[in-house]
Amino acid sequence: MIEDLLKKYNGRFENHHPTIYNSNSFLPTFSLKDTTDGEVFTIQIDSFAADPETVLENVLREKIINKREQKINSLINGATS
Repeated sequence: MIEDLLKKYNGRFENHHPTIYNSNSFLPTFSLKDTTDGEVFTIQIDSFAADPETVLENVLREKIINKREQKINSLINGATS
């Protein structure tokens, strides 16, 4: 499941550690790495009602959008200084 999702991003994100499952709830926690800047982050699924693939995709899209906005802001702020 996660491998197929990561393929959509053409190597931008990779599995950093194997998926860990909570011993009480069996809900997964994913550890991923953004290969563009080396940031390692975790995504914890905290609800049985949540679709893990949808949660992962939403978080990855949000990461991309935030980093793009940071880059744009730094270019704008650097150009006006």
